[in-house]
Amino acid sequence: MRPDSPYDLVISLGGRCDVSFQIRQYFDLERTYFFDWLITPISSVLALLKSDFADVCLRENLKIVPAAGSGGTAQTVIDVKYGFALHHEFTRTPENRISDAFEAEIENVQAKMRVLAGRVLEALDSRQRILFVRRGGDFTMPGEIQHTPDPAFATSLHAGLKDRAPTLNFDLLAMNMPAPPEEDRPKTLIMGQVHPPLQGEWPDPTLNWRGSTKSYTAHFDRLLAARA
Repeated sequence: MRPDSPYDLVISLGGRCDVSFQIRQYFDLERTYFFDWLITPISSVLALLKSDFADVCLRENLKIVPAAGSGGTAQTVIDVKYGFALHHEFTRTPENRISDAFEAEIENVQAKMRVLAGRVLEALDSRQRILFVRRGGDFTMPGEIQHTPDPAFATSLHAGLKDRAPTLNFDLLAMNMPAPPEEDRPKTLIMGQVHPPLQGEWPDPTLNWRGSTKSYTAHFDRLLAARA
């Protein structure tokens, strides 16, 4: 953890991988949590928190589906009980389809995700000061069909964390979703807006999934200054 951070832990709540990448880069962290490398709607995060991740990644709930935006050529795996995508957990073919090793890999994926879920639960039950970071609103899987933007995205996520861990000392940085009115916003709910990577920010365009370091850094700098 960077020495000037007021937080003991910084945890991504999705919805995509850029959040985790930027947290690791800015705060100098390596520890992985459940949502880091998944594609996760807010509704899935709330359901997982409410159930304490019960029955996550059961075989009967894992389904191979077309990956969003691929025109059906690429595939991903979703947990249909909770509605999130395990986009990086299973071996792929050169055509970006889930390989025939899928069935054999399920047990290891289940074990890994249980460990990562346990880390989130341990954090929620701790007395540590935690920053949760979320980018993006709610959507439906498969297809990542976006829901109408709603200020309730941010307030419901904050309430879900508060309901699961009433005494937890935390902030939620909620980005790229409508801001609720000031009078309806808890002081520990911080709103933000990050933009896509600027042209040339990542010389290799295939790395644009990492998000805009300039934009994330500006938000993190402001938050740390406010919480110092």
